[in-house]
Amino acid sequence: MVSEFDISALRKDTEAIIAINPYDVEITRREETEDGYGNIKKIDTVLPKQRMRIAELSHKETERLKQEGVFKNHGVNITALHDADIKKGDKFTFLGNRYKVVFMRAITIGGYEKENGYKLSGHAEELEEES
Repeated sequence: MVSEFDISALRKDTEAIIAINPYDVEITRREETEDGYGNIKKIDTVLPKQRMRIAELSHKETERLKQEGVFKNHGVNITALHDADIKKGDKFTFLGNRYKVVFMRAITIGGYEKENGYKLSGHAEELEEES
């Protein structure tokens, strides 16, 4: 049985990991809405900055993963707080380059319910062109 203390401790550990090398990210999220006439309207929303840790993969590692077909472009790994607002498709700028989130997963303990989450972990790939 996992206690609230265990989850709280893991969340504090995540905060400490992020604090070692934090980066405040401004996320752009594209949402699509229909206008009632069958037209799709794309709206970009800029979310408030969120603090997370972004770890670059080495270019050598990225090249290997690209050759294996795992990734298409240079990538970064993301660690964020359990309640961060970041999801697949979101875009952000890191060290002057634009990235698009490929996936984000809630890391949980003692079950998959939201209250059991203690961090978000994911991956983003560098965009060759802004789309």
